[in-house]
Amino acid sequence: MRCEVAREAMSARLDGERENVPSARVDEHLAGCAACTAYVAAIGALDAVGPDPAPDLADRILGAVREQSQPVSVPGRAQWSRSRILWTSAAAAAALTGGLVVASALLPAGWVTLVLLAAAFCLTCGLTLAAGRDPRALRRSATEGGPIASESLDGEALSEIGDQDAVIVSIRRIEPNQELVESMATITVPVDGLHCNGCVETVTKDVSAIPGVQSVHIDLNTRGVSQVRIDAAEDIADEVIDQAIRAHGNFIVTR
Repeated sequence: MRCEVAREAMSARLDGERENVPSARVDEHLAGCAACTAYVAAIGALDAVGPDPAPDLADRILGAVREQSQPVSVPGRAQWSRSRILWTSAAAAAALTGGLVVASALLPAGWVTLVLLAAAFCLTCGLTLAAGRDPRALRRSATEGGPIASESLDGEALSEIGDQDAVIVSIRRIEPNQELVESMATITVPVDGLHCNGCVETVTKDVSAIPGVQSVHIDLNTRGVSQVRIDAAEDIADEVIDQAIRAHGNFIVTR
């Protein structure tokens, strides 16, 4: 057996791969070839001085988070969006208009009833047009089915978002080569769960205090949904992030 073939087979054996020649023939060649024996010894020495694997810090981080005091969250009061208020007012004005129409048909119609009927009709039309042309509703319909365009509005109170909206939290990791890789965890947070924290700046500061979190960025986009990106070291387990974020409100975690 040639030395090149034997060395290739020994390299495959050390790497845990399948050898391309029978092991008995390789061992027989090594027993009679001093150069190949020295080559195998050199490879084994290089493997012995390799770097130790990185320690698993998940248990230590989980223990540190459990020892931290959990803040008491007070459920926030539900906030009505501008569009919902306009549509509700338009419905009330329409009901008033209908009542005046019925009253004018059953009773002798005086000039006061006619003036009230005209005013209620104009109010209904105005509120309906205002609700239909609400900027937030127009932006939501324009971006429906397409990519979400985000803009940074740090410091804006979360109560400005409609009560049907939600905050999407995407957990990301930074690998050793500093490339940002998104993990499989996604957290959906109702806006009501964040009212106890006040505004975006407060939420950013609270989440930044989680051990291992390197940066937090929150975007409020035109569809009324906030994107919260958390950059954490790769040794931070998803359970740590979940537990720490749940401590700031009544959150619902989905997978």
